[in-house]
Amino acid sequence: MNRIKIITILGILILSSFSINGALVASSVLPTVTGFGTGPVVTAVNNHAFAVKVGTGGAASGVITFPTATNGWIVYAADVTSGTNLFLQQTGSTTTSATVTSYSITTGLAANMNANDVILITAFAY
Repeated sequence: MNRIKIITILGILILSSFSINGALVASSVLPTVTGFGTGPVVTAVNNHAFAVKVGTGGAASGVITFPTATNGWIVYAADVTSGTNLFLQQTGSTTTSATVTSYSITTGLAANMNANDVILITAFAY
């Protein structure tokens, strides 16, 4: 009778960045933001998925700063507070940043995110 021996290995893998073929995909370096109103708050444990709470005064756009990527950053953002009135679209990308602009669903024109709106963002370096 053959016996199969199963070995279970448990461990914790802690990485400061995730790369594929040497190109950064995500990092533990937290994103910073400008725009998104006055005094926006970023809630994050990495730069791959995080939240931005829009500051006072609101804003029609914001810039997110990241570590240096090979080519740039792709972000997807959703206003989960005013999402029935606004949609967010990426309107810029550099090797260290991405710009997000808010648009009115009814007019298609740039429109301010409201103070205290929560914006959920996922980001990928490319």
